[in-house]
Amino acid sequence: MLLGMTALGGGGTSWARGRVWVAVSHDAGGVVGGIALAGFLWLFATPVRTLTPEPGLMVAVFGIALIAIAVDLGLVQMPWRLGQVPAEYLTRWGAARAYFYFGVRFGLAFTTVVPYAVTLSLFAVLSLKGQATSALIGGALFGLGRTVLIGPGSRRATWLSWFLYRRPGVRRWWKALSVVATVLIVACECGVINS
Repeated sequence: MLLGMTALGGGGTSWARGRVWVAVSHDAGGVVGGIALAGFLWLFATPVRTLTPEPGLMVAVFGIALIAIAVDLGLVQMPWRLGQVPAEYLTRWGAARAYFYFGVRFGLAFTTVVPYAVTLSLFAVLSLKGQATSALIGGALFGLGRTVLIGPGSRRATWLSWFLYRRPGVRRWWKALSVVATVLIVACECGVINS
């Protein structure tokens, strides 16, 4: 994705404005996708959330968090969909619209590569324990978080892509960070850490 924005090529003021427009549409798509996923999961979990007593919901959140930690530690394999957004989006819709759709796919989380399982814990808490507004805000922030680096990062895409994803050992660090984030999410939800 980072390398895709630099491939837009060019230079000058209109090119820079076009790059900003593409980055903004990508971020907006991420927000829309995150809201859509959080809203769907919140509605889908409504019967569970309303009919299950509080201790049962906490057991469900703990169970999902344990699965997420096991996935990040390599103890459990999840059937992630390991595809990227189709490249033909660019030729079909043009840069701004294609990157909006790219953003939507990133915000939807499970329609693109999701190498870290903290996503499971986050959406478990948002859908099982949160109010509708907090779920939607959390989904929007999740979608924005998955897309926000694309615009600024496109200026140094090759280096940033290497630094964040391809550097030796970096995946171990991201998985460790995902485990820590999962523990923090559950700790905040349980009241161990006051948010």
